[in-house]
Amino acid sequence: MKKHLIAVAVMALFAGCQSTVPIHESEGVPIPSALNERDSKELAVEVVNDPIITGRGWYLTERHDDRVSLRLEIRTHVAEVDVYFEDNRLKPVLVSTENLHQTNGEIHPNFNVWIRNLESDMRRVLSRIAATEG
Repeated sequence: MKKHLIAVAVMALFAGCQSTVPIHESEGVPIPSALNERDSKELAVEVVNDPIITGRGWYLTERHDDRVSLRLEIRTHVAEVDVYFEDNRLKPVLVSTENLHQTNGEIHPNFNVWIRNLESDMRRVLSRIAATEG
């Protein structure tokens, strides 16, 4: 009986530890209307190169006509995202990962924290830029 209770407790412990979660699908971060006249590509580059973003470890790897590419390396974990600039939004989209258990639309929970922080930080940077130009 005691062994059975221990086995049930161990199974419950592992059941509570979720190793992957659905990948967060960003709706994008709205670009404030005060910045509508700015070139979207240059604005995106300015935003992702801001110390708020780079301070979390994200860095720009490529510039494209419709997006910029970012990379984040934390210990052995790597996330690469493209930030699209379209419809007056900056929208981060997952491209690839290493050591984040990405499979079948699921990923390590830390990725969702990192991408939500990126969205929040982009919102802060855009607001600050808009305030200084408005």
